[in-house]
Amino acid sequence: RMDKFLRRLDSTLVVCDANVSLMVNGGGDVIEPNEGVVAVGSGGPYASAAALALLDVDGYDAETIAKKSMEIAANMCVYTNHNFVTEIIDSQEGKLENKPADNSEQDPEKPPENNHGQDG
Repeated sequence: RMDKFLRRLDSTLVVCDANVSLMVNGGGDVIEPNEGVVAVGSGGPYASAAALALLDVDGYDAETIAKKSMEIAANMCVYTNHNFVTEIIDSQEGKLENKPADNSEQDPEKPPENNHGQDG
């Protein structure tokens, strides 16, 4: 990037289809992650490590691995909370399914761990 202000842009964009997952950083570099696991944000390294460990567990689909990985990241990272929204893209039809956070396992009287007053 030649623009003075965009040269050091600190952001990551996730791009994926049914066959490949990629990350594009602020400098425009395209990164293909290990084992197809993509994780961004402050809890990304925790979620990525957890997801890589869970890939070998029999009976876990991608959604289960993602949710468990996010739970682990939220428990470890003070900037990540337990408020998740799951979005699933149907690769056959290209439709997006949006699932709100399922906090039914959590006691409604008890705030989520490591929330630190953050709402989202």
